[in-house]
Amino acid sequence: MDSKYREGFVKGLSITFTYFSLLNIVLIVNYAFKDTTYNVFETLRYHFAFYYLFFIIPFFIACTVGNKVLFTEYPKLVYVIMPVLVSLPFIFIGPSKCSFVSCERTLYFVTLGVSLFFTMKQAHRISKEHGDYVVFTPETKFKVTKIMIFVVLNIIAFAGIPVLNMIHANNDLVIKNLNAYGKNDILDECSGIHFNNQKKALCYLHSATIVNDPIVCAKIRRLVTENEDADRCYKNLAVYKSNIVYCNDILFKDIRYDCYYAFAPLNDNLCKKISDKDFQVNCFNDCQKITSKKMRDSCYFNKAQSNKDFEFCDKISDAEMQKKCYQQVVSDAKDCEKVQDIAIRDDCYEMVAQKIGTLAPCLKISSSDDRDECIRFNSQTKEDCKSISNTDIRYTCIATMANDTMTCEGLSKEVHRDLCFESVAVRLGDLSICKRIMDPTRKTVCETRVG
Repeated sequence: MDSKYREGFVKGLSITFTYFSLLNIVLIVNYAFKDTTYNVFETLRYHFAFYYLFFIIPFFIACTVGNKVLFTEYPKLVYVIMPVLVSLPFIFIGPSKCSFVSCERTLYFVTLGVSLFFTMKQAHRISKEHGDYVVFTPETKFKVTKIMIFVVLNIIAFAGIPVLNMIHANNDLVIKNLNAYGKNDILDECSGIHFNNQKKALCYLHSATIVNDPIVCAKIRRLVTENEDADRCYKNLAVYKSNIVYCNDILFKDIRYDCYYAFAPLNDNLCKKISDKDFQVNCFNDCQKITSKKMRDSCYFNKAQSNKDFEFCDKISDAEMQKKCYQQVVSDAKDCEKVQDIAIRDDCYEMVAQKIGTLAPCLKISSSDDRDECIRFNSQTKEDCKSISNTDIRYTCIATMANDTMTCEGLSKEVHRDLCFESVAVRLGDLSICKRIMDPTRKTVCETRVG
């Protein structure tokens, strides 16, 4: 190779590695403190050939063959073209392979431009001062040596990638094997986690009950001030040591309330510390101690649902809430037999009949009208309709089973006739039958159910 091209090649090599050293040093520092940068490195590693194609090869050609034109006559053009050329792989690969957000991507683009501008400026200065090609005088040797230092830094930067990967892998291994460490060693292992405060905090969180010391929770709070891990640590420690004092150190109210819940069966006064009324209702173990009638009913309602025990429904004073309670909790006709109020007991039988899809609960309803309506609503065949005592309701049931609107026409009372048309319309999914209903309200209900 001719000496002038050899020196141009050396200059191109120096500039290229200068750029890459700066870029990788920025990335390696960023990677050490931010998890998202890992994806950038994966992209650089998996698509390294692509980067060579778009950057290094064109740059070498430009530095060696077009040295005079590139650096002497059109230096400013180089400053514009090369950053764009280098940005191409980031534009094509970045959005699909890298998970860093737009502001971080912009940071890398700026880094590319600044680093490239710096290296180009250095090369242009050498070229301008010493002619078309570099002659290795003591002065130029110093300048080139200064640039070549970045080559070493670049190698260190690339060597740091697998090193950091090993560190992060070791961090995961520490968390995975926490139970294998002794009480005296576990904190040392957690403190040995580097470059990832989230993982270090997670390690302390898992080790809190092993070490049995609130200092661990304080360490978490210092590491990640806006994270809930420290509060979970205090809660776990409070439950583990049966000491409610640690609940008071919890900042997030939901976690603090959960901590109080754990001790509520032992001391109802703890529930009074909860300012949120909904949380307070759920906290009380003994609903009778709640002074507010509405809150007391809500407490019984929640107890009935959580314990699947309808007896809590009996203690609800509000009739509508009590009825809703039975509907949601009772699942068997035998439970309805224990209900004292006759009207609520009948509603209970009707609700169970709808749930299990049989007529047996309907037959236990004391009111004849309600019993007939229950049978009509839950009948599956014409035979089921024969149990209905009221003639109009029975024929409504039969007409519904037979999908027969003519039978509906023969019913004497308008209310039963309209009900019959509605039942047949819903069963057939025929909106036109709803138009034969006289009562406007029922007609609207029919159209809504069919439509």
